[in-house]
Amino acid sequence: MREDLIIKEITRAYLQECADTQRTFAENRLIPALERDGVRVAKSPKTVGDYSKQIAVMQNQFTKIMNETLSFPLSWKWSWVSALPEPYQTRCIHELKALLPSTVPSEQNINIQADVGRLSIEAGEAITALAVIAADGAYDAHDSVEDVKTALNELYDVRDQASENIAVIEHRTGVRVGRSGPRKIVVSQQVTVTQG
Repeated sequence: MREDLIIKEITRAYLQECADTQRTFAENRLIPALERDGVRVAKSPKTVGDYSKQIAVMQNQFTKIMNETLSFPLSWKWSWVSALPEPYQTRCIHELKALLPSTVPSEQNINIQADVGRLSIEAGEAITALAVIAADGAYDAHDSVEDVKTALNELYDVRDQASENIAVIEHRTGVRVGRSGPRKIVVSQQVTVTQG
């Protein structure tokens, strides 16, 4: 199954099982998530009519995406997933993770686990934690210390997971890019490799 179909199927399940409608989901969850992530930048409405038109356009777009008369925008994927409430968000992440290739070949012709799903989960958790402190459009002293600590820890988790993926990919494939630098990496419990 395609990623967009999974996201839409879980969204449909949420809409059938909860009080939200397509309009309220688009207005109260999806639009704020897209704007928070910088995927959709809406002009500030000058009148109530302008606001209503923006919501109507977005709801129309959302309906077309759900009905598959408009392609699912790839740039919306993680914002849309983060807009889903629990337990739908976690279910969606797990189903998306199941689509990912589970192994990559090593140079010894032995398969090692590729944990892209873990990176996706960490990214989702970081976005969710960031949404709490970014809700007012700024990171500042008005943010709860505990919320800021949670967001920072989640961001560090994403960074650590991304670094692990980079190290394993570069070591196992032999491919490096201009941003690759010398670093000591732990590929497994038994092997430490210094790249440079």
